[in-house]
Amino acid sequence: MKKVVRKIISMALACMLILELPMFVHAKTTESIVVEKETENTMELIGQEVVHIKYDGTVVYESDNQEEIKIMPQSIANDKITCSFAYYYLGKNSKKQPQYQVVMSISSSVTLKSSVLSTQAEGISTWHNNAATHSGKTGKNTRTFVYTSSNPPSNPYCNVKATIKTINSTHNLSVRKITNPISK
Repeated sequence: MKKVVRKIISMALACMLILELPMFVHAKTTESIVVEKETENTMELIGQEVVHIKYDGTVVYESDNQEEIKIMPQSIANDKITCSFAYYYLGKNSKKQPQYQVVMSISSSVTLKSSVLSTQAEGISTWHNNAATHSGKTGKNTRTFVYTSSNPPSNPYCNVKATIKTINSTHNLSVRKITNPISK
């Protein structure tokens, strides 16, 4: 029951951050990635994680993948920054190559300046970054990738880390592994 409640709270936070809050973002992509129009029309949520940065600097991670984390809804009001990572399967392109996307949504009680979302897909040795500038209390940063190998993983995980800059501080979020909890 606790797991169900936690999932509901996480989904509500993610939806609130992604859908309901106005997003004022001016993103600059550091590398060119194109998602083809012929892509299967699927956007399946594979995994998600919510990060709470408290005013005292404490960072609390909430994830479907970790049983020990328990976040009470009233504690969200005490957050300086709430950040959610959503990991999606986008379907296959015209070459039958699987495409994935990580979306980082940020909500802050102070004005955001910029963010860098870094991803490392399963089987890939390098990190790829996407920098975005922000000019309000909400922001969004997205990384999309395609497996071009002849034998891609069937249900890959993605390592993510981020740097979030506000008008008066910088927060580095450590590496987290986002995956489908069912595939664990």
